Amino acid sequence: MTSKKKRFQRLMEPGYIGRLKTRNRIIKTASGTGYAEDGLPSERMNEFYASLARGGVGLIIVENCSVEWPRGTHFVKTGLRFHEDSCIPYHRRLTEAVHKYNCPIFIQFMHAGPWFAKQEGVSPEGRIAVSSLREDELPSDAWVTGKELTIDEIKELIDIFARAAVRAQKAGYDGVEINGSYYHLINGFLSRFWNRRQDSYGCRSLKDRTRFYCEVIREVKRRCGEDYPVATNINAIEFGLKNGLTLEESKGIAQFLEKAGADLIQVRVSGYGEYGSLLLPEHLLYPEIPKNLDLNGLDLSHNGRGILVPLATAIKKMVSIPVCSAGRLDPEIGEELLEQGKLDFIGMTRRLIADPDLPNKVFSGRLKEIVPCAGCGYCSESRKGDQPLKCRMNPAVGREKEYEIKPAEEKKKIMIVGGGPAGMEAARVSALRGHKVTLFEKEPYLGGSALTAALIKEFESQDILKMIAYFKNQLSRLQVGLHLKKEVDLSTIEKIR
Repeated sequence: MTSKKKRFQRLMEPGYIGRLKTRNRIIKTASGTGYAEDGLPSERMNEFYASLARGGVGLIIVENCSVEWPRGTHFVKTGLRFHEDSCIPYHRRLTEAVHKYNCPIFIQFMHAGPWFAKQEGVSPEGRIAVSSLREDELPSDAWVTGKELTIDEIKELIDIFARAAVRAQKAGYDGVEINGSYYHLINGFLSRFWNRRQDSYGCRSLKDRTRFYCEVIREVKRRCGEDYPVATNINAIEFGLKNGLTLEESKGIAQFLEKAGADLIQVRVSGYGEYGSLLLPEHLLYPEIPKNLDLNGLDLSHNGRGILVPLATAIKKMVSIPVCSAGRLDPEIGEELLEQGKLDFIGMTRRLIADPDLPNKVFSGRLKEIVPCAGCGYCSESRKGDQPLKCRMNPAVGREKEYEIKPAEEKKKIMIVGGGPAGMEAARVSALRGHKVTLFEKEPYLGGSALTAALIKEFESQDILKMIAYFKNQLSRLQVGLHLKKEVDLSTIEKIR
């Protein structure tokens, strides 16, 4: 007699990237935190990634890390780097903090190329690019012109990437991800827009454009061993760019990467101009999709969730190695995609920032206790100006030790006035510390101005309602007293909308 299938069974099961076994199928994808100090992992960064490991994620990929400094760095002050051996002890402390919870950890390596500000320490003559474009050819002032790389300089960069991977291995990273997506230097080789070369690394054929990426992978494998996992990261399409990458080209690129020894392909997209919001798809889709944008090939059926899945699935059909994608994916959609064979791993970032314990809560059936990501984009906004990552839903992010909830030495009766998100969070934390809490709200419902936010462009009402439902569940579980005019069904907000 067959046993009854568990919910999220596919999401819970281990996966393999090369010979590396993950704890489950959820991958924390690389995303900058701004927690580095002088380009190196800090205690703040270590605790952030340790909290993710403690929360049960299957694999952590540490944020993009430059292999050359300062020339290859995007964020000068807080950007992570691994450009010399003196960095190894700092990175080792990070891997040890994560391994303490038996979680595997990769680091993502990149070279910014022409995608950086006119930063201190890099002269105009020192800037490099795949091809030398004029200023009037650049998509915007986010890019700078650079000197076209010579063949010798390309060979030197391959060596730079490989030496960084050796350092990562010595520091205890279980694998590396080589970033060839978004606007980084490697993508410059892959894209016909950026690559105007006429040599063996040039635009004459897809094989030539992929040559640099493949040689980096082969050299990393040669120096670190064939069993050392190398993940890759590519754009399926470059939206809003004439002669940018197409899906058909990316299918071929994926095949070349597999032959070179890649163990995983993460599928992303890049967008230029009005397409830049593809990084936060819910912003692009609300209040409605701009009529002049061609989003053919993307899945728009789940309000931004899984928007890239059709592209990732198309690439997955071309290779035998695992394929991963991210983009507002949640556990329910992730389980469905795994069951349907559309993805092999589920990438998450913002949902794990909002609640690092999400995997453990999913696997123990505590779905109502998951802190939902409201899709507000505050995490991205907080990073502007090279500032550290923050989250509206998780004030403890990056300050996990400082915000650790401990029992109060003296238990008190506490009255909180206002049932908005701040008031509900104050009530929740106070109750967790052991106080007897009563919350007063003048309206007949909880949520405050968040309910108004659910009606406004760039906010997704479903996620905000989930946030309010989460707080209500927590307050009920913690026996917080509520004094409202009269409770109403929050689904009425959908009728208003």
